[in-house]
Amino acid sequence: MNNLHSELSLQQGGILIELQQYITRYQQSLQSIYRTIGNMIKQNVHEDVTTDQYIILQFINQHESTTASEIAQAFYVGRSAITAIVNRLVEKELIVRKRSEKDRRIVSLMLSERGKKIVKATEEEIYRVLEDKLSHFNVEDIELFLHSIEKLAKLMESEQ
Repeated sequence: MNNLHSELSLQQGGILIELQQYITRYQQSLQSIYRTIGNMIKQNVHEDVTTDQYIILQFINQHESTTASEIAQAFYVGRSAITAIVNRLVEKELIVRKRSEKDRRIVSLMLSERGKKIVKATEEEIYRVLEDKLSHFNVEDIELFLHSIEKLAKLMESEQ
């Protein structure tokens, strides 16, 4: 599969499949979902929270307490990018910083009560919308989709 051309292909069962077309479809679909969720957050939950900010809020919520470095590592981005988002979330009073008593260099990030409410409301809205959309699929299709996307995620994470 080491083809220097942009036209990647895979021979499968005698049928030539153009991987570039699949990659393009994947990217377009993912961008559409990402945009739709971003618009849903703005319209239904909190107009001042971006999709990236919500993802950080959700990560903090899942871990209860974390650091900017841990977030940066989890998302494979620079600490400065996370710090900028964290600063905006602190200004919006959605997260709080707490300095460690044992090591003053360590600053933990936690959701404020307001941040918890926004995450909860956003999750409820996302679940409502996705439940409606997923109702158009049978269980086998949903399982296959989830299995495939989880497999892709694991493969991509193993390269990091």
